[in-house]
Amino acid sequence: MKIIGNPSNETCNSRPTTLPPLCIKITKLMNYEDEFERRVQDARRREMALVQKEQFVWGLTLVIRVFTPVLASFATFVTYVLVCEENIMNASTVFTLTMLFNMLKFPINQGELFSLHNALLL
Repeated sequence: MKIIGNPSNETCNSRPTTLPPLCIKITKLMNYEDEFERRVQDARRREMALVQKEQFVWGLTLVIRVFTPVLASFATFVTYVLVCEENIMNASTVFTLTMLFNMLKFPINQGELFSLHNALLL
């Protein structure tokens, strides 16, 4: 995210400095509005491309955070049943495993948040 975030900030900051106020008067006087508009639109296009990349990465991270505990629970249940024929899923086993995974869900998600936060700070 940091790699995508820094160019995005530079792109956002380049738009206001494209033309100083004195140049705006010259632009109007010399009829350069079309060129100025093209430069602004080009800067906006670059900025939006970077914002879209950043949002895609953020959305993918969110999907991973949500589905990781569910997939881990499912894999554990399937493994438990397929390892041995004597392992039968009953209510007490399912309830116990579900409670254990729910207890683990909070630290796992917090760890991902801390790692994302540290990655953004680097």
